[in-house]
Amino acid sequence: MFLISSVPNVYAGDKPDKPEKPEKPEKPEKPEKPSKDIFAEFVLQYSGADADFMNIDFSGISYFVDSVEYFTDQSGIINLSFNDVLSHNFTILFGGVSQTVIITENILAMDVMLDSKSIDLSTVFDEIFLPVGQIDVEVWYLDSTSTWIMIEALTTDLGGLATISGLVMGEYVVCEVGSFDALDSFMLTQQETLYTTQLLITPQKTIIDVDYAQSIWGNDLPIDLTAYNWILFSSIDDGVTWQGFIEASASTYCLYYDTSDAVNGVLTIYEIKHDDGVNPYIYSFYSYDYSIFYPITQDGLTDVDFVAASGDFSFLWSSDNSPAIDHTAELFFDNAGTWISVDNYTTDSNGKVIITEMLIPGTYKFNSNTPFVIPIGMVNIVDTYSVESLLDGFRFSNTLYSDGNLDISIFYFLKLITR
Repeated sequence: MFLISSVPNVYAGDKPDKPEKPEKPEKPEKPEKPSKDIFAEFVLQYSGADADFMNIDFSGISYFVDSVEYFTDQSGIINLSFNDVLSHNFTILFGGVSQTVIITENILAMDVMLDSKSIDLSTVFDEIFLPVGQIDVEVWYLDSTSTWIMIEALTTDLGGLATISGLVMGEYVVCEVGSFDALDSFMLTQQETLYTTQLLITPQKTIIDVDYAQSIWGNDLPIDLTAYNWILFSSIDDGVTWQGFIEASASTYCLYYDTSDAVNGVLTIYEIKHDDGVNPYIYSFYSYDYSIFYPITQDGLTDVDFVAASGDFSFLWSSDNSPAIDHTAELFFDNAGTWISVDNYTTDSNGKVIITEMLIPGTYKFNSNTPFVIPIGMVNIVDTYSVESLLDGFRFSNTLYSDGNLDISIFYFLKLITR
C-alpha cells in the first residue's frame, strides 16, 4: 500500500495563504409599515354658472361618506381623513345626478362638478292673473359674504315669459327693476334643476261705483248693474281712433273688468295697457238706459251717479177739478209684492206734489190709487189724481139757501174740512 499524500506546492520560506471566508448573505430589507392615514380633498365647482357669481355660497350641500350624511361649509371644499387602510366611499347627489368616488389612496384637490340650475319666470297681473309681457326684471343672489348682489337684468317676452340659466344653489330674489325686497326671497335647493315662479305685477286699477246720487231711500243708493244695460268703451286719445267696446275678458282692448260685485253697483277695472306707445288709452262707462257717457278716472275711484226720475203729480177735487191745496197723499213702493210706505207728501198751492230726482225704477202708488211704474231710464213722470170731497154726497137747494154766495162759502168750507 502506498500512502499518497498531497503536499502544497510552495516555495521554501513562504507561508501558505489563508483560505477566504465565504461572504455572508445579505439580510433582506424589512418591509415598511403601512400608513394608518389616508387623505382626500374634494373641491365643488359649478359647470355653466353665470360669470357674475363672484362669491358662491356652497354651504348646506349634502354629501355622504360611507353612507353617513354630512354638509358642506361656504367654501365648498371637503377634506376627509381616514386612519385605516380600508377603502371608503364618497357620494354626492346633486340635481338628481349621483357621483361616487371610492377612496383607496390619497386624493388631492379633486374637482367635483355640479350642474347649474335654471328659473322659469312668468310675469302676471296680480288679482286677475293674466300674463303681462315686456317687464324689466332683476335677479339677486345672496353670496357667501351675506351680501345681496344683482347677477342679471332681463326683460320678459310679449307673453311674460323668461328663462334664467346658469344659476347655483342658494337664495334669490326676482323682482321688477328698482323693487328689490329681501323678504321676497326663495331658495333654489340641492335637487332642483328647474324652479318655476311667477312675478306678480300690480296693474292700474279703477273701481267704478255706480249709484243714484239721491233717492227716496237716501243718497248714494247702489245700483244693481245686472238689471241695467251698460258697456265700457275704449279709445286712443289721438282724436281719431275709436278702439271698441270691451268684453268682460277683453284684454284685446287693454282692459279687464270684474263684475263679481255688480249687484252692489261696483265694477273693478284692471288696466292692462294704458297707451299704444304714443297716445294714451281713454275709457268710458256708457249707460244705454240713460244715454250718458261717464269718463273713467284711471287708477283710482270713479263715481258714476245716475239721476233718478222726477215726478209731477197733480191732485184735483173731483167736484170741480180745482187744485186740491194742502192735500196729504201717502206714497207707497212695491217691494217684491209688499207695499212699503215711502213718505207723506202735502200738495202745494197749485195742488201738486213735486218729487225731484228721487224716484228710482219700480212700482209706486199714492194712497189706494192705481199704481204707476217708473221704468229704468225714465227721467220724468207726470200724473193727475182726483180727490173726493165731502160735498160730493150733498145737493144744495135754493129753498134752504137763498143766497148763492152763501152756498159757495159753505161748499168751500166743507171742502176745507176734508183736507
